[in-house]
Amino acid sequence: MLTLLPQIFFQPTKKFIDWANNLNLTIVDCGAGMGHLSKCLDNVICIDMIPREGRDPCVLDMDALEFEHFGEKCVALLARPCHGDWVQQVFRKALDKGSRVFYAGLPRNYDMDLDGCEVEKLMSDVGEEGEELWEIKRV
Repeated sequence: MLTLLPQIFFQPTKKFIDWANNLNLTIVDCGAGMGHLSKCLDNVICIDMIPREGRDPCVLDMDALEFEHFGEKCVALLARPCHGDWVQQVFRKALDKGSRVFYAGLPRNYDMDLDGCEVEKLMSDVGEEGEELWEIKRV
């Protein structure tokens, strides 16, 4: 099985952490990578399908497309995800199950990840590299 080196792509700002912790819902960190958001957020489930060296043990070894507990009491978060069809497939699955869906990413990646989606920009500067937060309304 492929194991990746320890990399962290999304470094959340205090503004993002405060916003996320005030949702009062379970956050499903889809593509959680190292699991570092688990240390920042109050109520989070971290899942990632690709093991990484030194990954936090809280990260469930699972593809978000296999997660069966999306619904009204949780939200899907994709923060600096890998790119490709998987991103919109996760958006669709979570929305179909009644979850709200949030995407934190760099403006240069929107064409790859958000093309064709109905979105609402919620905040700027949610990450240390200038990431923005968008709510996905429809895929």
